Amino acid sequence: MNWIDRELPNFIELFRRANSTAALRNLVPELALALFGYYESRNRWSEMRAADLIGREIAGKLGYARLAAWLEHDLAIPAVEHGSFELARRTCW
Repeated sequence: MNWIDRELPNFIELFRRANSTAALRNLVPELALALFGYYESRNRWSEMRAADLIGREIAGKLGYARLAAWLEHDLAIPAVEHGSFELARRTCW
């Protein structure tokens, strides 16, 4: 966890540049999902939402329906944590 704390700025930059190369595009959806435990344990909801939005978009474009669905589900969690229950409901439905 401490390593991810130190590398978080690099992960954020990777997500920002996700559409720049095929290698990043293929990595980003799974990385967004893999970081769930980190974001949750550190209450990094805004970073989670940003990563999951990008990951979900790319997963959809690549035809990774299950991965896109997991990221769609996970997008509701930051909304709930911020008390935005209506946004969470819309995200999941």
